[in-house]
Amino acid sequence: MVTFGNRIDLHIETKESMMDGYVEDKLTIPLLDKDNCLPLIPDPTDVDYYVKKTTESLYMSYCNDFWWCLQNVAKGIWRDELSISEVCKKVTYRCKGNILINSP
Repeated sequence: MVTFGNRIDLHIETKESMMDGYVEDKLTIPLLDKDNCLPLIPDPTDVDYYVKKTTESLYMSYCNDFWWCLQNVAKGIWRDELSISEVCKKVTYRCKGNILINSP
């Protein structure tokens, strides 16, 4: 498998359904419009994917999730329930990452 950093999202949907969500993702690039049915859209930008500073309430929520999940990881390891521990650990790391990146 060759990985070159690009992703093409191909899917089939009705024209009506496509028109509802076509302009929502600002990274959309039409590859082919042989029937000229697509509306004109601005040039692609990744502005929707920039990391945004979190609010204090969201930060506190992340902290709460982190500490809540951390004790579940310990319990799962103690009980030899590694599948539960792995899920909680992933949630814990995700929360921790958000706390570190978005700390107020």
